[in-house]
Amino acid sequence: MTLFIINEANEAIQKVARVAQAKETVFQGIQRKTLEKLDKSILEIEGRYGDDSRPYSDAKPSQNWKVVKQQDSIDTEEVYVWLKIGIRKQEIGLDGATQLKMKPAAAKAWLVAMREAIAGFTLADKAFHSEAIIAARPKSTPKAEGMSSWKYNPETDLYEASPEITPILKEVI
Repeated sequence: MTLFIINEANEAIQKVARVAQAKETVFQGIQRKTLEKLDKSILEIEGRYGDDSRPYSDAKPSQNWKVVKQQDSIDTEEVYVWLKIGIRKQEIGLDGATQLKMKPAAAKAWLVAMREAIAGFTLADKAFHSEAIIAARPKSTPKAEGMSSWKYNPETDLYEASPEITPILKEVI
């Protein structure tokens, strides 16, 4: 039955060839994931300590901060903040500390500053890129036949399947 077929609609429908998406490089992927963690942490700290009339009462840890010790009043609480690239906490204190203790307002400002700094990073920022290379190393073995490990390719900024086991520290240096 061709009662509902309209010639103009048939002509408007065109098949579009699929275009392969460009692979996200190690730098781009880790930068994006780190920014997502910081965005979520900023929202959660605003939710607990923001100006809302009903702040979050739950003191559960966020991805980049946690309450030191829950108090009767959130006005007297302090939080620990840290920065993770992948799953590794980074040194953020002058003494090599991986977390800092501060008041919630200062913690929010610190998280926002970290987000702005990481958003502004480019491939020229070698320290972040080195951490990104370590964080992005695949945990599983390659599925390609005859391949037993992953090797970082600095030309493409991607991990590629490799038949040999390569120490990760050689790749970063």
